[in-house]
Amino acid sequence: QALAIDPAYAAAMATAAYLHAQRHFQGWTPSEETTRTEALQLAWRSIEIAPNNAQVLWMAAFAIWNMAQVDRDRARDLFGRSLLINPSSAIALTLAGWIEIMSGNQGAGRAMITRAQRLNPRDPRGWLMSGALAIAAVIDEDFTGAAAWAERALAQNRRFAVALRVLAVALVRTGRHESARRVVQDLLTVEPGLTISGFFARIPVPLASMATTYAEALRLAGLPE
Repeated sequence: QALAIDPAYAAAMATAAYLHAQRHFQGWTPSEETTRTEALQLAWRSIEIAPNNAQVLWMAAFAIWNMAQVDRDRARDLFGRSLLINPSSAIALTLAGWIEIMSGNQGAGRAMITRAQRLNPRDPRGWLMSGALAIAAVIDEDFTGAAAWAERALAQNRRFAVALRVLAVALVRTGRHESARRVVQDLLTVEPGLTISGFFARIPVPLASMATTYAEALRLAGLPE
């Protein structure tokens, strides 16, 4: 509705792109090329119109990371620009840290998320911060730590699929297969129809080692192929 009133409103463009990406990331909508194209067009256009708007930049960056099939790393530069303009944005720090972790830069990612936690210790999205730190622990092959961070995230948000997936992986890798299978059943309640192949088709996992760990552990925990 905002864009119908003002088609050049960058904040609305970036928000729309971000929400398209969230729906795609969460599996709330079928993955369609038209939606991907629309999200990327909105993201890049919002940056052209408002290149110094920190919120526009991080929202667009999230959309580009999740929806682009090439040049995904450009999203990291956009997060960096956003944080240069507003270094105290807890959500931008959290999402930027998430992307750094997923890119294999766990140290930089942890530092960003730790700063976000200090800036906003009562952030209602604390489960998102804990979930990102759980992923970092998986990449480090610290599966006990991964389970602890995932449990912390789930204490705040029992339906957080990211944390459920991490917890299932961590439980398998620490030998608790039956518990992992129960977690996968909880995951399938949140994400009916989730499969291993569908997960990788939807969510960028650029680290081959992480992709292998997830695929093997989720298979053993009972997630369908």
